[in-house]
Amino acid sequence: MSRDVRIDIIRGILIVSVVVAHFREGIVHDIIFLFHMPLFFILTGFLLKYEKVTDVMYLKQRTVKLLIPYLCYMVLDLLFVRQTFSLKDMIKLLWGGRAIAGTYWYITCLLFTLFMFSVLVKNFHKNTVKHLILLGGV
Repeated sequence: MSRDVRIDIIRGILIVSVVVAHFREGIVHDIIFLFHMPLFFILTGFLLKYEKVTDVMYLKQRTVKLLIPYLCYMVLDLLFVRQTFSLKDMIKLLWGGRAIAGTYWYITCLLFTLFMFSVLVKNFHKNTVKHLILLGGV
């Protein structure tokens, strides 16, 4: 299967929009924050294959691929930037998401969404999954 250059262009525009939105608050920031992260999730889902999401090995590999850099960066952030060593902060680190200030919510949210999608795909017909996603997103 060949790469769709249009998807790469959209992803590039979204990455630039994230940088612009985080640069300064105001109307541009507010507008970009309405759509940029939902579009990242939509693109991720668009590129995901139904066969892969039901494969336990794929889910394990994806989890490791996302969590190892996530945890390494979080530990470095806690030790050298935030300079905190409390048990409470370490628990927040493991919980992830909005428990820790910053952009760390994305990885844990993406993994949770991937696992939920896997459960839906394994237990429901394809059209039912689409309807549930549409209902949940409204």
